[in-house]
Amino acid sequence: MISSITDPSGKAIYKHKGGSTKVFSKSTAYIMQKMLHGVVTRGTGTTVNYLANFNTDNMIAKTGTSNDDKDIWFIGSTPGLTMASWMGYDNNYGHSFSLGANQSRLNETYWSASMNAIYQLIPGKFKLHQTLARPSNVKAVKVNALTGLPNGSGTFNGKTVKTSGDTVTSLYNGWTPSAFKPEFAIGGTFNNYRLFWNYMDGANNGYGKVTSVKSADASANAETTTKAEQDAAKKAATASSAASSSSSSVSAVRSSSSSILYSSSAAASSSSSASSYSAPTTPASSSSAVSSSVSTQQ
Repeated sequence: MISSITDPSGKAIYKHKGGSTKVFSKSTAYIMQKMLHGVVTRGTGTTVNYLANFNTDNMIAKTGTSNDDKDIWFIGSTPGLTMASWMGYDNNYGHSFSLGANQSRLNETYWSASMNAIYQLIPGKFKLHQTLARPSNVKAVKVNALTGLPNGSGTFNGKTVKTSGDTVTSLYNGWTPSAFKPEFAIGGTFNNYRLFWNYMDGANNGYGKVTSVKSADASANAETTTKAEQDAAKKAATASSAASSSSSSVSAVRSSSSSILYSSSAAASSSSSASSYSAPTTPASSSSAVSSSVSTQQ
């Protein structure tokens, strides 16, 4: 973030050496760009979408919150410029402060105001209309929104199961998903799949809801008939307390936002030009602070 340091006489004692390092393939960069654009259009960063005084059609972003709401980040990027803002408590004095429920919106409002001011000064640096061409290695496939596989039918636990519901178009780097299969998820157990397919068959069994291990045990007991089955179900529930919701892992992956920043052949490399900006302590509390940093991609 420091381009150069000079002594009182004007002599440069440090100067940033520009360079670039490729960290992602073009295919990965393209897919991540598409995923992170959803943060702005329908995810946790939609506040920026209507506060920005510039076109956000090619903007991507990632929000972040630390444990107990101590810190909040928002990192937004146009094809030419990236800025990160942080709001939180440094806790130097051992205090236990937490941010309010609306602080994420407040941080995004701060980010938008700062970025709007920068846009007034250097609009060309934003490169708002620059887009990534889709590499030939990236394949687009229409898949079921819950399973991540094409709709179809098969056999599970002696019964015919099928999907024919909502579909989404997903992008894949050098491969495409296989044909329909009942055991579709990574790490899915027999009980996970039974819960899912019973739900698809119309059962109101709590599929997709996050439950405690205790609740998962109770659900497992209700669906088994022997002590051995109950013990096996409890073990599976303990080992994968999130698995009751992980059956929708493909749906979660589809809507989740990865923490990788905007990247193209240039943006994925280290910035050769950068500047920084720090805002004063927010007046809301003497113990809280807010700051931001800006980098440009050349």
